[in-house]
Amino acid sequence: MAAVAAAGVALGASTHAHAEPATGDRDTVLVNWSASHECRPQQFYVPESVADVERLLREYHGKKQKLRCMGAGVSPNGLGFSGRVAADVPANEALMSMALFDKVLNVDKEKLQVTVEAGHIVGELLDKLRAHGMTMQNVASIRDQQVGGICQAGCHGTGAGIPPIDDQIVEMEIVTPAKGTMVLSDTKNPELFALAKCGLGALGVVTKVTLQCVPTHRLAEKTFVTTIDEIRPHHAKWLKEFQHLRYMWIPYTDAVVVVQCRRMDDAEPADDSLYPPVQNSDAVRLEAPRKLYLELKHGNPEPDYLDWSFTKLRDKLLEINPLDKQHVVRVNEAEKQFWKLSEGFRVALSDDIIGFDCGGQQHVEEVSFPTYGTLDLDFMEKLLKRIDAEDIPAHAPIEQRWTAASKSSLSPASSSNPDQVFSWVGVILYLPTAEENARRAITKRFHEFYAMYRDFMEPYGATEHWAKIEWPRDPIERQQMRDRLKRRYPLEKFKQTRDEVDPHHILSNHIVDELCA
Repeated sequence: MAAVAAAGVALGASTHAHAEPATGDRDTVLVNWSASHECRPQQFYVPESVADVERLLREYHGKKQKLRCMGAGVSPNGLGFSGRVAADVPANEALMSMALFDKVLNVDKEKLQVTVEAGHIVGELLDKLRAHGMTMQNVASIRDQQVGGICQAGCHGTGAGIPPIDDQIVEMEIVTPAKGTMVLSDTKNPELFALAKCGLGALGVVTKVTLQCVPTHRLAEKTFVTTIDEIRPHHAKWLKEFQHLRYMWIPYTDAVVVVQCRRMDDAEPADDSLYPPVQNSDAVRLEAPRKLYLELKHGNPEPDYLDWSFTKLRDKLLEINPLDKQHVVRVNEAEKQFWKLSEGFRVALSDDIIGFDCGGQQHVEEVSFPTYGTLDLDFMEKLLKRIDAEDIPAHAPIEQRWTAASKSSLSPASSSNPDQVFSWVGVILYLPTAEENARRAITKRFHEFYAMYRDFMEPYGATEHWAKIEWPRDPIERQQMRDRLKRRYPLEKFKQTRDEVDPHHILSNHIVDELCA
């Protein structure tokens, strides 16, 4: 059986042109980045042109059959994958990849805007923009996503003055089953534009977008370890002062890793006396986790362990006993020591700075909520206490970021108040092993962790990241989640619009259909 990364399947199928099925091989399994979700599409298409997409949608609209459009397939919840044909059938409905929609169509240096096809990989777009003295306002932690997918899922970076990426769209083109190809902007079909920018792939197939960019610039990034008590007096000032700000909380320690990014003036020198880099070698920084690894392996490490990065070493440590709280406490303490020895500055172009190594395969749940004052710090302080009280073996870090509000109706940061700031907090359990029983046990524990998190976040008006939301199996809990989402989003308007542009709901998958049930 061939289990392959979703983006790899899409690219590997590029020889199947003119929207013909790329594969009917039931032994080919598309998997997301963490191998936590899979998809076995009965038909798989890789269109080359808008005409191909239009033809496919006409065909499936006429048949009233599902045809989901995927991006790079990296979403933790498999948001881009098609649903199952039936609960007891190990096959999925038809799927379309936009991997061949990978061209930059126009660069407007005067307006600082780029028009790009929806299948373009974000990291490659950043490289091309650099040649024009431009860059994206922000990116998510990783850069393997397609541009269309990163917008449809409501992805974000960090910075209290920067909205999620969907709100950086100036104009977009979509192909709909019932109304054909449409161009959307603030002046062209504005109501549909507000819904479709973060449309979960359900309101049309995105073929191209125009993004508002910014000039290329350098950032001075400072990383240091502190405590919540030391953060509190400075937190509001830091949110305003730094273009990007990230906190990484290490459960069962008093440590918070703070990462601050200040935008530098063009002529400002990158002087080591002003921005002292990390002083310690990798060997020194990794001393605590390596020492713990050698102890737990009884002096018999894997032969290449000295070549491992910190994130791989953390995976190897957690693999030994990933669900034992006391073991996780020791691993987290070693992580704290690593970060204390990693304090210092980095100076580089922004798109070399603002990514983040998320570590290995993982279950993750991230939520967004409106914040003011120190509500976001109170949220974290109480969450860490709840985790401890319920003996959850919480892996590190719990990442906290911020964005400005989005005008996209379905963005988790949507708000009519342009000054509203949103905090995003993600909890995590890594999947550091390929052993099936161990992965099942971690998955079960994570579902319990997520259930606790849903209960905890309710008073804060928090909602899940669309690429990370998972529907509970219990029907009562599913209805409770649906009711909560209805309170947060204009779902009736979304459903009405979906009925207009896609009356047979062919573009929606199980995640969207459950939302609209």
